[in-house]
Amino acid sequence: MTTRLEDVIRDAALKNRVGLREDDPVMVLVTIMNRIAEDQTANSTAAMENHRTIFQEIALAWRTDATERANQILNAALDAGRKAMAKGMTEGGGPR
Repeated sequence: MTTRLEDVIRDAALKNRVGLREDDPVMVLVTIMNRIAEDQTANSTAAMENHRTIFQEIALAWRTDATERANQILNAALDAGRKAMAKGMTEGGGPR
């Protein structure tokens, strides 16, 4: 199994016809750039996880709020229906 540096050296040799060694200054830059890329990936992953958690909390709050509002509307409709039925029974007296 080859390392990432060996892959870079091989690619440079194939594409650019340049022989590089691991102690070449260009390879130091490759190592630095790889490290920066790894750090950025880790930071991005952490940020994405944080955003996912925040979005889940927001979605849960919206769900709870929507459920409460739906229950309020249904209860108000049921209450209005009961009042209308009671009013109809007291005013109308019964079936005609």
